[in-house]
Amino acid sequence: MTREDLEQRIHDMVNKKGMTSDEIIRELLVEEGTNAEEIRQAIADMVRKGEIIKKPDYDKKKFIFYLKET
Repeated sequence: MTREDLEQRIHDMVNKKGMTSDEIIRELLVEEGTNAEEIRQAIADMVRKGEIIKKPDYDKKKFIFYLKET
């Protein structure tokens, strides 16, 4: 899977609902067999580029990633 394909899959996943990085990684590892570190890097790059946003969920004690609203 190319980096662009990976970012598109992450985009599609967080477009449906907010997800933690663990949920994104778990789903992509099962479906695609992608490396967890590569997924983390793609998420971080997408946050830096402003494509997705992360918000804290204090109940779960994790960050939830959402598609940036336009």
